[in-house]
Amino acid sequence: MRKQYTIVALLLVMAMVLTACSLDEVKEKFVGGTETVSGPSAASDSPVIIEDYDPVENVTLGEYKNVEVDCTVTEEEMQQEINSLLTQNSTVEQIKKGKCKSGQSVNIDYTGKVDGKEVDGQTAQDEMIELGSSDHIDGFDDGIVGMKPGKKKELKLKFPDDYEDAELAGKEIVYNITLNYIAGEMQTPKLTDAFVKENTRFKTVKEFKKEMKVALTNQKKSNASNTALQTIVDNSTVNNMPQTLKEAHKKQVDHSYRYSMSQYYGDTDFEVILGNMGMSKDAYEQQLDVAGEANAKTQLVFEAIAEKENIVVTDADVQEYANNVISAAASSAGATASMGDYKKQFEQVYGSAIDFKSFLRTSCIYDKVVSFISGSMKIKE
Repeated sequence: MRKQYTIVALLLVMAMVLTACSLDEVKEKFVGGTETVSGPSAASDSPVIIEDYDPVENVTLGEYKNVEVDCTVTEEEMQQEINSLLTQNSTVEQIKKGKCKSGQSVNIDYTGKVDGKEVDGQTAQDEMIELGSSDHIDGFDDGIVGMKPGKKKELKLKFPDDYEDAELAGKEIVYNITLNYIAGEMQTPKLTDAFVKENTRFKTVKEFKKEMKVALTNQKKSNASNTALQTIVDNSTVNNMPQTLKEAHKKQVDHSYRYSMSQYYGDTDFEVILGNMGMSKDAYEQQLDVAGEANAKTQLVFEAIAEKENIVVTDADVQEYANNVISAAASSAGATASMGDYKKQFEQVYGSAIDFKSFLRTSCIYDKVVSFISGSMKIKE
């Protein structure tokens, strides 16, 4: 599926800074006012008619032949991978003595009943909450404060009259709560032979580091063509940005981001999603603008290279490209697939701002240009 992933990387990772970020990184980027936007599926999906343009005139290319790609692995990169592995295997200290206090995180089991019947959404096992700032109704956290680990407690509370669930509003609820433990410091393991043997397929730290360095080097080498293209993009200058091209990419980013959020948050309104992340409409629109321009610039650059190097893409080339992608996808999934399936998946994720046929042709050009760059680039390792 290499070809499919390269174009997805182009549209969704290389320049689309929205979806390339983790949720925490997104939260840091999108800080602003309080305007609202509509739900995840409400992105404008109308096709954009892209104006005619000459990429060679619109962009001044940086050097695109014999680009050096540094595939060496630094000690810092090695340590980042090690830290990531250790963090993934971190555990919370479980304190099972003393009384819990407001502000502490605790692990609890609880069952909530109204009129003797268990209530959906008011029962959980192994739930971690911070006392004083959980999203439970008033009195829940305060009722736990002072409990000792291993102890049980019956807590009688009342839903507020304006509770969001009208069937529960104003009603009394009885919680049976068990305090499992008080959460202490995060305990991160050390990289030892014992840890390596237990958590990896290797036996010693030395063996693990050696193979990890090889793997990181190979990872960089496998992505070297895209890295080279990004270097070319960074060293190129746009003389005149076709605004309709930028707008098309901006809409595509918007649709794909909303789609991604819908997969994570379900049917939650986009307004609520942004609010939970501390984002505003203005900040979101600004980031869309940046992403749309970045994607458009990338397209201008590889189209300019194609024109300068007389890299021609015929209808037959596009069809062959699409067939290869569909065949690889079907083989990977262990199922059959068709052009219709591919089109449906594309529009589901990216929308219709850029029509499917144009997407295929652009993808094919991109693929040929990346292959051309790959033929002349120099790998440093």
